[in-house]
Amino acid sequence: MKLLLLLFPLYVFAAISTIQLYVRSENPEINGRPLTFKFEEFYRYFLFVGDEPANFQYDDMNRVIFYDNKVRYFLTANNNILQLSPDTPISIDRRDDGLILEAYGVKNIDDPQGYSVDNYAIWYGQDPPVDALPLSIYDHPE
Repeated sequence: MKLLLLLFPLYVFAAISTIQLYVRSENPEINGRPLTFKFEEFYRYFLFVGDEPANFQYDDMNRVIFYDNKVRYFLTANNNILQLSPDTPISIDRRDDGLILEAYGVKNIDDPQGYSVDNYAIWYGQDPPVDALPLSIYDHPE
């Protein structure tokens, strides 16, 4: 019982909030547009710059972003492409101004469904392709 009482304050202060993600970029084609996700392969959804914002959850105690659809899909990076999957999540230090992370918009990534032919996927990490568009991801529109 004492252990339960000791852990109770930790539970109370952990907050999970619903957020939407938006791109800020010097490129007018993608600036201000929301991020959405599309099914690519079993247990993987890739993030793309889209027209309709997707709803994500942010867990401030564990510093992760996820989408919950009976299985918790975390924001991950596989081969430098942002995805939602049950894999180990990216640790997100959400800033007071809403900045989530710095990344790049990329097309033609040879994704399984071919969505990146017409849509910008999100490259996270070092050494992006030469035609990648620098961008910042925020938890609110500009």
